[in-house]
Amino acid sequence: MTARIEKNPSNPTWSILCDRWDALIASAQAADAEYQSGVAFSRNEREAWSNIEKVGNSANAIQVVTAMLAMYLMRNDCPHQFKSEEGFDRQLVRRLRALAPHYSGEYYDLHTGKTKRVYRDTRPRTAVILTKLIKDTFGAAGLVVARLEQQEINKRQNDQKALQEALHALA
Repeated sequence: MTARIEKNPSNPTWSILCDRWDALIASAQAADAEYQSGVAFSRNEREAWSNIEKVGNSANAIQVVTAMLAMYLMRNDCPHQFKSEEGFDRQLVRRLRALAPHYSGEYYDLHTGKTKRVYRDTRPRTAVILTKLIKDTFGAAGLVVARLEQQEINKRQNDQKALQEALHALA
């Protein structure tokens, strides 16, 4: 994903997606302010907005954009990695939450002698709300970038095939 951004640095897509992420953070902050003023929210909705706010405070917008679009590329390149659409949704939420240190912990494994990082999962209903927010923000762009990447792969394969056919014709 980073290579595509570096290949098209002046494309407005990246700044638009960063602006959309910033708008989502602003919505999360507004929802938090409403909650603090006494407006009732469901626990899952409140947690989802809190997740967005914490990730927004920990990671910059381009990191979030890169991670979310990379997930769509991964789904396109390795569809067998996700058993279902719900599996992809959960991984999308996990990847977003992994950008904030609040949602990970570390422990020392005596058997291997290494420190391991573990990520805490969110409640399933909170994950559904987060998935909707993420897909509304990055979904269309993720699908388009994945399609463009697939077209480039197909073009390279066709070029390779044409070269092989030309080399066989030499003999």
